[in-house]
Parts: sequence; C-alpha cells; structure tokens
Amino acid sequence: MFKYGRKKFGEYLIQKDMVSSEQVETALAYQQEHKDLRIGEILHRLRFLDKEELLKELAEFLDKKFVLLDYKSMSEDVRDIFNLEFMQSNHFAPFEIEDKILRIAIHDINNFELKEAIDAIALKRGLQTEYFLTLAELVGKYIENSFMEKISGSKDIPHLVDYIIEEGIQRNSSDIHIEPVNREKIKIRYRVDGQLVPSKLNIMKSEYDEVVSRLKIMANLNTTEKRRSQDGHIPDFSSQNGQAFDIRISVILVAHGEKVVLRLLNKNQKIKDLRELGFNDHQVSIINRNIRHRNGIIFVTGATGTGKSTTLYTILDILNNTNLNIVTIENPIERTIEGLNQININESIGITFSSTLRTVLRQDPDIIMVGEIRDKETLSIALEASMTGHLVLTTLHTNSAEQIVDRINSMGVDMYNFTASLLLVVSQKLIRKLCPYCRQQYTPSNDELEYIRGVLGRPVDRDIRLFSSSECNRCNQGYLGREVVCEVFEKDEHLEGLLLKKASSRDILEYLKTKGYTPMIHEAVEKALSGITSLDEVRSIFVD
Repeated sequence: MFKYGRKKFGEYLIQKDMVSSEQVETALAYQQEHKDLRIGEILHRLRFLDKEELLKELAEFLDKKFVLLDYKSMSEDVRDIFNLEFMQSNHFAPFEIEDKILRIAIHDINNFELKEAIDAIALKRGLQTEYFLTLAELVGKYIENSFMEKISGSKDIPHLVDYIIEEGIQRNSSDIHIEPVNREKIKIRYRVDGQLVPSKLNIMKSEYDEVVSRLKIMANLNTTEKRRSQDGHIPDFSSQNGQAFDIRISVILVAHGEKVVLRLLNKNQKIKDLRELGFNDHQVSIINRNIRHRNGIIFVTGATGTGKSTTLYTILDILNNTNLNIVTIENPIERTIEGLNQININESIGITFSSTLRTVLRQDPDIIMVGEIRDKETLSIALEASMTGHLVLTTLHTNSAEQIVDRINSMGVDMYNFTASLLLVVSQKLIRKLCPYCRQQYTPSNDELEYIRGVLGRPVDRDIRLFSSSECNRCNQGYLGREVVCEVFEKDEHLEGLLLKKASSRDILEYLKTKGYTPMIHEAVEKALSGITSLDEVRSIFVD
C-alpha cells in the first residue's frame, strides 16, 4: 500500500490523539501475523479508526488529497478508459473528468510505475491525471457497483456469489434472501435494520441454479437434493475489508424453485457495552447490580430478532474472567468469545437444550447461559441450577417484562421455584435510529402531541421539535442502525409475595408502576423527543 514507516505513522497518530500508544502496539502485534497489511489498514480493521479518519490523517501525513468514493458513481465518459481487470488488480479507478483533468482514486498512491502506465493511457485520450488517495476496499466496491451488469451477466458464478455476499456485508445486513419470484425473475433482498431492501443486482434465471449449487458447495450441502430443506454454514468467509464471517445457510423449496437465506455473522465485530446498545444509566445500574449475584436467574425477553442474544453476549463479556467457569448453550453460536465454553445445540442428533443443560451441570459451571427456553423441562432444569449455586442467563419470548409471569404459569412450572430463583427481567425491542445526516426537524401535529402526552402521562410543551426520516446515500430510507428500547424490573419482597400468590401480569404491572417502573414505550417516546428516532417508528413498533 503506502510506503510510510509503520512506527512513524503510528507515532504521528498518537501525537494527534487519534489513537493511543496501546492501540498502536496492538496493531503492530497484529501485523506480525498479517505482514502484507500496513499500520493504517490494521488500525481501521481493528476499528480504532474509521475509514474517513484514516484517509484524512494519512493524506495529511503523505501530503496528498483523498477521496472516500462511498457516494460516487462512475460516469459514462470515464467507464471505458481503462480495462476492468486492470483497475481491479491494481486497486484504482477514475471517478470524474473536469477541464481535461481525469481524477483517479488509487490505493497505492506512491506506486510510480503504475501511475506512469495510467498516465500513458489517459494521455492517449488527451487527458491529464490527478490522483487521490483511497482504500482498496472502497475501490473494489466502487468498481463493482459501476460494472454491475458485467458482473451479473459474466457467468463467473463464484465471483457473482461473492459479490452477492459482499453487497450484504457492505450494506451491514443481517440476512440475504435469494428467491425465485416466478419462472423468469429472481429477487435478491437484504435485511438492513430489520427491513428487507432490494439489491441493485439482477441475476438471470439461467444463472440461478448455478448460484444455488455454488452456495451449497461452499456450505458442504447436497447439491443433488432439491426437494428437502437443508441447513448448513460457510465458515470463515473473508470479506474485501478483511473481516471474517460465519454464514448460516438455509435452503427450502418454494413454488418456483429453491429459496436461499444467508445469515451473516461477523466474527470480528466488537462487543458493544450496554450503553452503546441503547440502555440508559438507570437500566445499566440495575443490570450490573444483578449480574454480580452468585446464583439466581436473569431473563432477557422479547420477540425473535429483538437483540436478546446480543444483550446476553454483552453481559457475558462483562462477567468474563479467568476466575469463573462460564458455559453457554446456543443454537447456533452467533459469536465466539475467548474464555467461554460455548456449546452448539444439534437437535437432529439428540443434542437438545435440556439434555445439554443436564450435562453442563456436571462441568462445575459458575455461570450458565441458555440461549433459549423452549419448554417446561429446560426451564425446570434452569431454575434448579439457579437455586444450587449457579447464575443462569437465558431468554424467553414475551412482549413485555411483566408478561413473563403469564408465560411461566402457562408452562406449568412450580411458581415457588421460579420466585425463589428470579433476580431480574429485561424485556426489549429494537428501534431504528434516524440518519443524523438527513433527518429533518419539524413541529409535531396536535395528534402527535396527544399521543406523546397519552404515553408519558404528563404535559408536553407545544413548542417541542421532533425529527422525521428523509433519505440520503448514507442510510436506508432515512434510518441508520438500531438500538435497544427496554423495560427492566428486579425482584423485591412485595413482588415475591405477589408471585407466590400467582398474581396476573396486570397486577404485577400495577405494583411496578408504584415503584417508578418505566414501560419501554415511554423509553421509545423519550428517544423520539431526543431525536434518536422518529415518532412514526415508535408508533409502528408499539401498535395499539
């Protein structure tokens, strides 16, 4: 890449307070196993610097100009100047012409031999060149977006499959859906921030069977089986930005062929702390107080896809140390954490939650995480474990924190054991965050003011301002990312008495309100008032 001294650039960043000396040392240690990477690339890969910060500082360090390319597209007048393979293999691309000056984004800006070759080609078109520093991953994405129809119709199936996955990674999607709509049309969609959005890429029906076969080969599935559903995974898929993904694959037969869904699990993703997930200071304090118990059970509840596993991983990361034996039972293991003993459930061969939990109890655990409580047997064993010197963390499907009482009653579990074990209930949903680059401020209508007052149960100033979604090249229909909205309650003596009397969830809620309990819809409205999300998003999640 760039011929700068690795320590020199690191010291430059330290002097500018862009990174710490510890982060630079971590990057240099990482470089021992990745000698082809420069220090700047590693700092970006380890998420110590974002790409814009890296390029800005590196351009200043090298006295060069830089370009991000994220929101640029290659115009027709520059598309055919250079051979596609030549640009891809050398990580450069033109991005505009102005006054006979051809502007070039280039990864290795000090590669003078390459620049001489580029200059010679440009000169034949009567053009001078101007070079801008950028990253190889940005060049690759820019080229592929600009030559999408060539990629789509290339019959290079491995490349096409890689591109489909890369687009999902670049969009920060959790899942990729590849499905036949009819006998002629194939649809590719990406789940971004909980919403399915269409791909810019179109593939032909004639290519589709080969794409499915390629994915099956990558996941070690049976390519000749086209009637039964199949599940597998693609381990260690390496993205263009150097991150490793474990990709879960599900194939099922639908009306017009096989539909494939890929779940993208980023192995390099940093575990966020509770505040980064969206928990407020009060909620964090309650959670931290209860996870320090040596025994008892903590429930994280919510619907599928509401971030329950992510919250549990964050709690486990807080608790993780060499003095504790922590065991997790998961289906599947979504993220591996050093220091934890993680077990993957496989019910097809008899490795179930309940049978594994019984075995784990013979492994001298201090903390047990059960990925999901599905039945009475698993819950009973978990409660027994929590009463015999183990801290148990688990999830349950309920729509609110207090509804856990109704769910436990419906499962027929002894309420005494549940009450004796219970420490804390966290119920959560995920709410989309407004894009900070394009959100628009407005004065709420009378209907919106009445809604806010009704939820909060207090007067609201008529002069408040809300924010609405717009749309720009950085976001998905006006939203960028999601965060938690939640409600939490911990057991006290009075609540224990109510539980033993088998009080309903309504009775539990009425008591909690007297203790200052804040329902998650209140949290959501407060996030709208602070500009984190829109009131439309709140109302779409909390339907009356």
